[in-house]
Amino acid sequence: MRRAPGPIRIILALGLFAGLAACTSTDGPVAAIETAGQSSNPTSPIEIDAATYATPAGEGDGAELALVPPTSDQSATPTIRFMPIIGAPLEAVTPMSRRLRTEAGRLGLTVLPFQDETSAYVLKGYLSAERGETTNTVYYVWDVLDGSGNRLHRIRGTIEAEKPSQAGATSWDDIPSAAMESVAEQSLQAFTLWESQRQG
Repeated sequence: MRRAPGPIRIILALGLFAGLAACTSTDGPVAAIETAGQSSNPTSPIEIDAATYATPAGEGDGAELALVPPTSDQSATPTIRFMPIIGAPLEAVTPMSRRLRTEAGRLGLTVLPFQDETSAYVLKGYLSAERGETTNTVYYVWDVLDGSGNRLHRIRGTIEAEKPSQAGATSWDDIPSAAMESVAEQSLQAFTLWESQRQG
């Protein structure tokens, strides 16, 4: 697995909560995504064909995707689908979605289109970005649901990135693609760890 550059420091926290209980946090960016699901502005869903996985064929957000065959027997692997990401602009989600595609293939996950209700698990993602004095932080939450919409697990974490020399117009402008790629890698690794433990 390709690691994020030096300035990126990964702090990963896994949380397991029952039902749809409210979170204890009451303010700040964490509270905003912990109470996620109320936003009316999700980004486009992460689309991955069930028969093929995609990897970037070039550099930059405009790179076309080159299809490569899956690395394992899909019939024996967990099936997942991603709902539209809430809280981040498309420009920030694009590098994360690409890394989710390649990481899913590496981990042997079968990813279905978001409309496919036959998946064993549904992942709903919520993101928030915050500027700090010396670093910028991405907060992320993934709710793992079963096929009926019941929450089974919650993955939470943060990615910190060194502040750029010149601040962008929004906090998301200051988050590098490498940080969003790290969100994807750590999130799916956390999911597969939980899922393997659940299966015993």
